[in-house]
Amino acid sequence: MARIRNLRISVRRVTLRWTLVSCVAPFGTELGTTPAHADYLEGGMSTPVFSIQTYGVNDTWANWFNGARHRWNDTPTPASIRRTIKDVPRDITAGRYDDSWSGNYMYAGTRERRTFLIRVNARRLAEEIEPGGRGFALAAIGTSVHELGHALSLADNPETSRSSIMKYSRPLTRTHPYDYDIDEVNRIY
Repeated sequence: MARIRNLRISVRRVTLRWTLVSCVAPFGTELGTTPAHADYLEGGMSTPVFSIQTYGVNDTWANWFNGARHRWNDTPTPASIRRTIKDVPRDITAGRYDDSWSGNYMYAGTRERRTFLIRVNARRLAEEIEPGGRGFALAAIGTSVHELGHALSLADNPETSRSSIMKYSRPLTRTHPYDYDIDEVNRIY
């Protein structure tokens, strides 16, 4: 069953109400409210051009997050995800969380004033891929690409027979959006 729940968490002294989308749903489960299209997540940004900031991670993780941004920016879509050092309410981080998800996307606010927090679970990735190896780096990037897909309004497990970075059945070390993901971002924006 998909886990979507409202949380109250404190981020940089600001308490916000977040909606959590965790990547633990079984195949065929739709997340969020009734979307206009089966593969649309209304928790995404109103525009494919936005800035994010990394926090609480070392240079290795920051580089993996940059790699994920570039994977979207290098697609033939209007996606332009910039990294900033300014204080923006859109963060990406990593940690060793005691949860079963590999990554999650928590969002708040209206579509026009969207804030979000992306977390990548290093503990869970290490259970799936040997830590320190090239596979672990690819899994960290791939999970980040998947989570950034939510910011680009892509839902989990799209109802398609085509390959998608948003499917839980994708190879964990897949680091690039598939053609289907590119088509969907172009359709939405």
